[in-house]
Amino acid sequence: CRYHAGDSTASCSVSEGDDGRTLVKCFAGCDTEVVIAERDMTMADLFRERQADDRPRIASTYPYVDESGSPLFEVVRFEPKDFRQRTPDGNGGWHWKLNGARRVPYRLPELLAAAKAGGFAYVTEGEKDADAVVRAGAFATCAAGGAGKWRPEYAEHFAGLDEVIVVADRDLPGYRHAREVARSLS
Repeated sequence: CRYHAGDSTASCSVSEGDDGRTLVKCFAGCDTEVVIAERDMTMADLFRERQADDRPRIASTYPYVDESGSPLFEVVRFEPKDFRQRTPDGNGGWHWKLNGARRVPYRLPELLAAAKAGGFAYVTEGEKDADAVVRAGAFATCAAGGAGKWRPEYAEHFAGLDEVIVVADRDLPGYRHAREVARSLS
């Protein structure tokens, strides 16, 4: 939580128990009120009865494809905010795990085209930000999973780019992630 922003071991969790109750835990010892305030919740939210429409719904899907555009896996964003990854099952459905899927940067074919042309790319922490950059007229990519999920092998796909701009989210994990990406690409 932000209360322990300087403590890299601090971690807070808000989740749903098997019986539908809201579970709150701060491993750094924060008060429950602090943890739920960080999630824009109130104490009353912990005790309200769950409604059928409270179930998570898919808000966005982000396809990860190979060099030729064939699907490898998807990152699925849910509301309330949560992320899951899934792979095609070969029958029009999905396995809700990666099953050893090859990991590549988001928008790989466009990244390779930009590298071949000697262009530039932004690297963001997540797909939503990468898509916003693309809508604004530039190119961006990211790694599935967000901060801390960059893999050294992703760097090979950037060979040929004239410039890479790494965009950091304004939090400690975001700054660390940006440094890791920059080191990998330099």
